[in-house]
Amino acid sequence: MTLQEIYDRYADDLYAYACVLCRSEDEAADALQDCFVRLALRPLRLDLSDLRGYLFVSLRNAAAGRRRRWAVWRARDKRGGVPALSPVDGDAGVAPDEAMRIERGLAALPPEQREVVFLKVWQGISFDAIGRLLGIPMNTAASRYRYALEALRGILGRDGP
Repeated sequence: MTLQEIYDRYADDLYAYACVLCRSEDEAADALQDCFVRLALRPLRLDLSDLRGYLFVSLRNAAAGRRRRWAVWRARDKRGGVPALSPVDGDAGVAPDEAMRIERGLAALPPEQREVVFLKVWQGISFDAIGRLLGIPMNTAASRYRYALEALRGILGRDGP
């Protein structure tokens, strides 16, 4: 079954479900798009008998991810600063000052490392999919992630109390 066939068959039901999960029709449409983008980035290795259930779970995760990202942006607006780069929020058990240190550390990374961290941590995308998305080998994506983590350890260690 092609991605187009999957979309044609399930999009209406998924959109209706997204409208239940999201605050607006626009957000529901965005969550549906996120769901299909993630599906397109992953090789389809699913038993077709489970495809419908998989899509509904994927959509639910996409909607939840949008809510988390919205909360981070909202917190940024309250602080009046740059967009929050760290995936932490008040529910993560991380103190606000620690979250700010993480954001500063992420901002200090080279753009190509920061991009891989964003795709891996926020989007939950595999290194293989990140490599395809960025047009780089999977091992390069993994190396950028590893170098970013090493750099963050050094940056956060220096800034520590």
